[in-house]
Amino acid sequence: MLEFVVDLDGIHIEGVDIICWNDDHQITSFKVMVRPLQGLQKVMAGMGEVFVRMGVIAPPPGSEG
Repeated sequence: MLEFVVDLDGIHIEGVDIICWNDDHQITSFKVMVRPLQGLQKVMAGMGEVFVRMGVIAPPPGSEG
């Protein structure tokens, strides 16, 4: 388990990453928990922007991505 704390745009965010792996050291489960809700929404928006830049997901309709 990894704990993180960050301030993003004036929102104090706390969270944990819970990672499980098998005997072959392969990740079998990766769970992220974030609070408060406004922090989760900020993190999700930022991750979406990164995924668009990486080409992992398409830009939202109507955006200039």
